[in-house]
Amino acid sequence: LHQRLLGPQAGAGVLEASHARERHVQVHLQRGQDLMARGDLEQARQQFMEVILLDPASYRAHLHLAEVYRREGRTEEAISELKASLWSKDTPEARLILAEIYLTLGQLQEARRQVQSALALDPENPAARDLDARLPLQMADTPAEEGSME
Repeated sequence: LHQRLLGPQAGAGVLEASHARERHVQVHLQRGQDLMARGDLEQARQQFMEVILLDPASYRAHLHLAEVYRREGRTEEAISELKASLWSKDTPEARLILAEIYLTLGQLQEARRQVQSALALDPENPAARDLDARLPLQMADTPAEEGSME
């Protein structure tokens, strides 16, 4: 439709703009990862938020932002970002980080659910298999969750 209304140049311009946006997304993701590796969580957070402004469905930006929040001790925000990442793309990595958070919160059944989901996505995932093997021990040592909100 654009080509009929605006001529053949319209399609090329839209495609070029899309590629430019994707390059910006990649630059901000890489900067954010580099900053996070150096421990500059505030600047890393800003880079990942910039990616989300450019591409709200970027599962990687939500995943990395969740890790920033997790390192800052902002657990609820980390959980929200992991859920946003999973909404964009269901990955074992996001499921396992969420499982680890739930495990530290003592929400063992929710942790197990996340591990099982990760294993359903990738049955051979070594991290998922390791966490799955540790969960029964954790559950045996921890009183059953009573009145947990799911």
